[in-house]
Amino acid sequence: MIAVGIRLIRSRRGVNPIIAHMIMLLLVVTAMGMVLVWTMQSIGSPEYRSALSERVVVENAWFDSSTTVKLYTRNTGKVDLRVIAIYVNDVLVVEPDLYFPTKYGIDVDITMTQSWQSGEDHTFLFITERGSRFEFTYRAP
Repeated sequence: MIAVGIRLIRSRRGVNPIIAHMIMLLLVVTAMGMVLVWTMQSIGSPEYRSALSERVVVENAWFDSSTTVKLYTRNTGKVDLRVIAIYVNDVLVVEPDLYFPTKYGIDVDITMTQSWQSGEDHTFLFITERGSRFEFTYRAP
């Protein structure tokens, strides 16, 4: 019985694969820990968190004259926001510097550079000072 135990201790077969697997496991756990720390630091920044809490909703669009559109917009997010640019069909039409308190709505009058035609789709893009982009598409009546 003692001879069998001594023979098992002296046998080195299987030790190298076990050590290799343990080293690989250690490397993978360390790398995943580093990725987790980096992700938490980049997501955890206050600017990024507040940008994720921004929400703008265009509840209605009125096409008044041939170049004027009135949008009723509302801030449905958790933070106050400021709209710094509005694009219509990928063309910057106004840099309004609009302040949106949380849960309040305001009318935004936009004068387009080109006249709108009945039945055309128009894309409105709102950009906030935190870099959030809100895009809405409306069809002219």
